[in-house]
Amino acid sequence: MAGLTPSFPDVLSALTTAPARRLTAEAGAGRVAVGSPADLVALERDPATDIRALADVRYTIRRGRIIYERAR
Repeated sequence: MAGLTPSFPDVLSALTTAPARRLTAEAGAGRVAVGSPADLVALERDPATDIRALADVRYTIRRGRIIYERAR
């Protein structure tokens, strides 16, 4: 990758999806499906198009339970 600058979506994936795939300590890690444990952050906008979207968290899920939900 010498001399090339990765796109923001590539960087975002490298920071989120790629580690989830490597850290598969429990069955279902790295995927969203019924019955799978889930740690997620839901955003209002796509961070791949606007990095500021990362500051606009709608809710956070840890192990399948909502632990934070922004008031509407």
